Amino acid sequence: MKFKIINFLKRFKIIKPNFTFIDKFNSLEQLKEESKKYKKKIVHYTNEDFDTGKSIEIKTPLEVNVDDKKHITKELFKIINDNKFSILEIGGGANPIYSFLKKNLNSNINSYVLERKKFVKIIDKQVNQKFGDKLKYVSSIDNLRLANFDLLYFGSSLQYFHEFYDFIKLIFSNNVKYIAITDTLFNSENYDYYIIQSNIKDVLLPFKFFSEKKIINFFELNDYECVYNKNRTHSYTHNSLKNSELLLKDFIFKKK
Repeated sequence: MKFKIINFLKRFKIIKPNFTFIDKFNSLEQLKEESKKYKKKIVHYTNEDFDTGKSIEIKTPLEVNVDDKKHITKELFKIINDNKFSILEIGGGANPIYSFLKKNLNSNINSYVLERKKFVKIIDKQVNQKFGDKLKYVSSIDNLRLANFDLLYFGSSLQYFHEFYDFIKLIFSNNVKYIAITDTLFNSENYDYYIIQSNIKDVLLPFKFFSEKKIINFFELNDYECVYNKNRTHSYTHNSLKNSELLLKDFIFKKK
C-alpha cells in the first residue's frame, strides 16, 4: 500500500522521484537558460572539493581495485606493447588508468593526464613523489607531441568534454593508434544533445549526451575502425527517457 501511494504521488508530481538525469536540450546555451528554473548552481565538474585540495589522494597501482575497470583493462592489456607504451588520458582525476594497467603489467608505460589547471597545481607534488616521470598531470596539450602517444583514453570523461569534436581532430591528424572511450553513456538517436546530471547535491551538471551512431560514424569517416564495442549494465535513470535509451558503453577504436 505504501508503495502505491508513493507511485501515485510521483505520477502527479506531488513528490519528485530521484533521477540520475533530467530534461533534454539542443545546446549547452539552452540548458543554461532553461535550467535557471531549478535555482541551483551549474557546475562543470563533479567535485569542487578537488580545487580546494580536499580528499585528493592519487591512487598507485598497489591501491587501486582492478575490478573497478576489469571490462576495459582486459582489452587494453592486449594492445599494450611490452617495450614502451604512451598514454594520454583525458580527465583521469584521482584514479588514472595508468595505475590500473600497471597493477598487472610490467610493461614500460608512460602516461599524461589532462586535467583542470587548479587540480594539476594541487596534486603535482604528490604525483611526482609517487610516480616520478612515469605519470604526469598537465593542464594543456600545447607542449605535448601528440604523435608520440599510442593511446588516447577517455574514462567516463567524454560527456563533460564539450569541445570533443575540435579536440579529436587534432588526435586524428597526429595518427594516434588507439582511442578508448569507456564507462560512458550514449544515446540511441542519430544526434547529440544535452541532459542534466541531477544526482549531485545542490548543483546541476551539464552532460553532453553523445549519439552512439554518430560517434562510430565520425570515427569511421576519419579512418578509425571500432575494434571493441561493449554494452554495460547500469542503473541510471532519466525523467523522460527509458532505461533502454541510456546506453553505457566501452569502445576501442584503432587507426586503419
